[in-house]
Amino acid sequence: ILAVVTASAQQAAAPKRIDALHDLSSELEALSHRVSRSVVQIFSTGYVVNEDRDSGSNAAIVTRQHASGSGVVVSADGFIVTNAHVVASARKVRVRIIDDVPGAAGSPMHPSGKMLEASVIGIDRETDVAVIRVDRNDLTPLPLADSDSLRQGQLVMAFGRSEERRV
Repeated sequence: ILAVVTASAQQAAAPKRIDALHDLSSELEALSHRVSRSVVQIFSTGYVVNEDRDSGSNAAIVTRQHASGSGVVVSADGFIVTNAHVVASARKVRVRIIDDVPGAAGSPMHPSGKMLEASVIGIDRETDVAVIRVDRNDLTPLPLADSDSLRQGQLVMAFGRSEERRV
C-alpha cells in the first residue's frame, strides 16, 4: 500500500512541477517585457593605439575600434549606466532606445527604435561602470533595488540587448 501511495503522490506532484515551471516562465517573460523600455543598446566608435611588436619595430598603429553593449536607463532625463569598457575609448557613442509604442521593439533580427547621440559623463575603470547621457526627458528608468539586501542563493536577473549593429 505504501508503494501505491508514493506512486500516486509522485504522479500528483509531476503536473504541479510542470505548472510551476510554466508559471515561472510566464513571470520571467512578463518581467522581461516590463524592463524592456529601460534597457538600451549602446554603440561606440573610437581609436586605440596598437603597438606593432610583430614587425620588430617600435611603431604604433592607430586603429578604429567599434564596441557595443547594453545599458540601463536610470533617470527619465537621459542618464544611462553601462560598462566602462564599452565607452572607454569612444569618440562617438550612440544609443538605441525603444519608444513606448506597440510593436516598437521589432524583432531580434530587425530591431527598431530611435538612435540617439550620447555623451560620456563619467567612467570608473576599476568597477567597469560608466554613465552616459542622451538628450531626452521622457525615458523610462528602471527602478533599482538595494544590492545590500541580497542574500546568497537568491535569484538575480540580468537583462541586455544584443541586436545587430546599425550605426
